Amino acid sequence: MAKQPSGKALLNKYFKEDTDAILKLIESMSHKYPMDSEQWRKLNSIWVSTETVRETH
Repeated sequence: MAKQPSGKALLNKYFKEDTDAILKLIESMSHKYPMDSEQWRKLNSIWVSTETVRETH
């Protein structure tokens, strides 16, 4: 029988999946805006923040 993931391992798996979804969404949204626009800069800031949270998690 396969070993069941621990609670922490499962939460880490969900966290990675959720942040992957966030990053993919931000990437798809950012294509709508010119790179020098305020909207693109804000989306990029969210991207960087999400990446930072993932790395420190």
